[in-house]
Amino acid sequence: MKIWKITTIVLTIALISSNVWWLHSAIDVGVTNKYQEQMMFERSGILKQIISVTPELSSAISKNEIVTIVKKSTDLEPFEKEGVVWVGWTGLKFDDKNKLVKVIPSWGAFE
Repeated sequence: MKIWKITTIVLTIALISSNVWWLHSAIDVGVTNKYQEQMMFERSGILKQIISVTPELSSAISKNEIVTIVKKSTDLEPFEKEGVVWVGWTGLKFDDKNKLVKVIPSWGAFE
């Protein structure tokens, strides 16, 4: 009879301990995901701001200079497709005077 009592106590403690551990893990994952979501939201806002002002900031620079500057951040070779010069994950749209008019991130290419 005593062995069953000890076994029950040990198993109860193990069950409670494992439940506490699972609860802690679930809370930790939730907090981590919330911080990651906030960081992605902030970086997305920063990226949108930079993309929106880039054409105006680069108005005095030629097409070749802009492509050369952007190419420094990637090992991929630039190519042109449907009027957009793609350098890595970034599309650069120029007007007929070779002035930058739009910066297109790769995920926004098909919008």
